[in-house]
Amino acid sequence: MKLHIKYSKKITQGMNFEFDPLNSNRFYQDKNNIKDLDSDSVIVEFLFRNNASVNKFLDVWQEESLDRIDYNFYKNVTQEDYFGLQKSMNETILSINNDFEWNIWKIDENLMLNIGATYPENSKLNSLHKCFEDIEYKVIEWRKDLINAPDKLDLFNDKLEKINYLVHKLERGINDQSKGIRYYTVIRKDNDNKYILTDDDYNLFSDNLIPGVIYADYGTVGKCLEDCFHGNDLDLVKKREVKQQKYLKPYVNFSVTDEIMQNSFGSFEGRKKQYYQWCANNNLQDYIDYNLPMYNLGRLPLADLYNFTLNDMKNIFEEYEFITGVYIE
Repeated sequence: MKLHIKYSKKITQGMNFEFDPLNSNRFYQDKNNIKDLDSDSVIVEFLFRNNASVNKFLDVWQEESLDRIDYNFYKNVTQEDYFGLQKSMNETILSINNDFEWNIWKIDENLMLNIGATYPENSKLNSLHKCFEDIEYKVIEWRKDLINAPDKLDLFNDKLEKINYLVHKLERGINDQSKGIRYYTVIRKDNDNKYILTDDDYNLFSDNLIPGVIYADYGTVGKCLEDCFHGNDLDLVKKREVKQQKYLKPYVNFSVTDEIMQNSFGSFEGRKKQYYQWCANNNLQDYIDYNLPMYNLGRLPLADLYNFTLNDMKNIFEEYEFITGVYIE
């Protein structure tokens, strides 16, 4: 069994596709023609591993006759790109605050970014991510009540998602490829299917920085303990607002990196040692039991790149701008 991702150079006429290079991209795929190939498209295959957790994932995927797929694509950011991201963040904050009459959840405009700063403003970015979390939970509740949902809720939610996307993009800082190359993709199938993760699943969590491996995506509004570790976000832990991954959903991610970038990560065992040392040094046992399996470092691996090499993938990312199909068979 394999996961297939179809990449295309262009959007075909008549395809229901919403593209935004600064936010999530969305399309609706027709099961009857997503396998069709032409000179402007290619299909990348990932071979699923054989274990109980993978079987759960295959159950939650459940292909429909017409599927909605959302995806994000992250790659190296130049200084010029970075300043553009800062400008887009400030514009999005102002839009959320001013363009929706019913919106009572304003974002503090003191959190607007300094355009031209050449480093991540982590304190502001952490606060902006918390704003996204708090408001998104209310939006989720509204979505359950279509009669009383306010006008333009979908547009408002897109703005919120853009805050989240830009936070993650800006957190990575400027990288003009001198520090190596990394492409990172997140794909989400729009359905409500999910499994509750068990200790057996958590015990399969492993290094989530191996290029060419498909992982079960976090798929949770919030920050897990590993994210707090990377950002040294102790306040979130001490406020007991850490959100570990609880569910296995039809969401995946994978990355492709070059040797320079991969070497910069260090070994997984080394990162694990630093992670648990950070927890101990900051007495986080007073707030959470970080030795439980649910706090294991990494993500759940599901599948491995099958029909192309990593070098092939770098060329595909540069040549084929769009994902236009995702299916399992």
